Amino acid sequence: MILKGMKLEHSIHGNGNQIVDAFKAKNGNCTIVLMDLHMPECDGFEAAKKIRAYESEKGLAKTKIYALSADDDAKTKSDVSAAGMDGLITKPLCPPKLIPLLN
Repeated sequence: MILKGMKLEHSIHGNGNQIVDAFKAKNGNCTIVLMDLHMPECDGFEAAKKIRAYESEKGLAKTKIYALSADDDAKTKSDVSAAGMDGLITKPLCPPKLIPLLN
């Protein structure tokens, strides 16, 4: 896995609700959130909106949130922005796509 190879602290979750819960458990103390757009229970769009609402409610600075998807069309990019995410990373994820986002 890319993040493990980069020796970055990370966690993996199976759906958007788990991502939001983990974010809240860390009180937003995350450098970046990478998540798929198409997940069960709560997709990436809804999870991003929940994270942004939590940040606003708690007065936290905005964490970088990037969507991961094979979808690269204009509508997806527009929906990603409307959900409050910082951008879209097309799959497959590789270090050259990830490293600039961490700096």
